Amino acid sequence: MAEDTWKELRKLAATGAHAAELSNWMAGLDAPYGVDETWRDEIGQRTAEFWHWVREDLGRAALDRPPVRTGAWATAPWSMG
Repeated sequence: MAEDTWKELRKLAATGAHAAELSNWMAGLDAPYGVDETWRDEIGQRTAEFWHWVREDLGRAALDRPPVRTGAWATAPWSMG
């Protein structure tokens, strides 16, 4: 799902010129120049399907993310100290 959208967003991100604007947009701010407003929801759906796979098919619910638009969250079972 949303493969074309994902590819277009990756093209924009690959230039590095709009990295901060793309990040802010994914976090909920206005879309930067060249980005279709619908892309965020399409990417969100694609991401939701990935996290469903992680939780259900891999059985790794502990890796699931908190209720934010992007990122992952898990506590490591080992100490770094």
